[in-house]
Amino acid sequence: MWLKIETQYASNAADLENNCLTSLYNFKYDSGKDIISHINCVLGFTNKLREIGKPMQELHIINIILSSLPESYARARSNWNTIPVAERTVINPTGKLKAEEKIIARYLKPAQTETAFLAEGMNIPNNQCYS
Repeated sequence: MWLKIETQYASNAADLENNCLTSLYNFKYDSGKDIISHINCVLGFTNKLREIGKPMQELHIINIILSSLPESYARARSNWNTIPVAERTVINPTGKLKAEEKIIARYLKPAQTETAFLAEGMNIPNNQCYS
């Protein structure tokens, strides 16, 4: 009986690992959510992997977070390479990405459009400017 339970658990763990890894490698940033939600989603998958005894290295987690970001975060990805390896933790890029999100939001605000009104229906012959 015990062997059957262990076999069942191992099979479920392998399926869960496969599903989590597939989700992580296909994960993309959802522009309708903020950067913290994005990071938490990635960490949710990695926590499931840790719970089944398949933890990911922190550097690998960071690479998944950064590589799943849109092109607007290219500067943040580039800046990440300047951080000393000893300081590259999951906590470290969170604050930097939140700051980058605010900068991007400022540039992406919809520009106010100027509207000129055109008077139509005025059928005035010999339009002239009067001085």
